Amino acid sequence: LLHCAIEGEAAAPPSEPAEGEAWLVASGASGAWTGQAGRLACRQAGNWLFVTPRDGMRLLDRGTGQEMRFHAG
Repeated sequence: LLHCAIEGEAAAPPSEPAEGEAWLVASGASGAWTGQAGRLACRQAGNWLFVTPRDGMRLLDRGTGQEMRFHAG
């Protein structure tokens, strides 16, 4: 996972996530994302996998068309 595209930023998982989707977990996360704020939630094999972004990692936000780059959290 070097650079990825996310669907957007959200505090709760979508009701019907598609395989391969990735989201940036917002503060105040709830449901399956509780305690995962600031991490990437990736849908794989019907489960959520959480990844902590590293410095220099770039994300394309498909919802806004903006690129984000992580630096010092």
